[in-house]
Amino acid sequence: MCKEAHLKPLTPRIADFHNAFMTSTSHLGRVNEIELMAIYETKTLFKELAKGNLKAMFKEMVTQGKLGAAMTKKKRMHFDLDRVKDRSEIKALYKKSKGR
Repeated sequence: MCKEAHLKPLTPRIADFHNAFMTSTSHLGRVNEIELMAIYETKTLFKELAKGNLKAMFKEMVTQGKLGAAMTKKKRMHFDLDRVKDRSEIKALYKKSKGR
């Protein structure tokens, strides 16, 4: 809703996650967890870097690294690339939604 109204979101991290999700799904038609987290973390880390908050940036990287390791150990992190059979339909849906 904020995006449509060209307003700044109240919770920017949620908006960043939404953008990362939409970008990830537009590539393969499904969510690729590794790509989703890479896009999201890169965006949030660059925002912290712009603020000059290196300590928070390092802490976030360590926390996410530990989380990723724990998820991999419990087999909750999926490294395979699942694709939708007809990605042209997904791209058409994205194109249609951007025209609104």
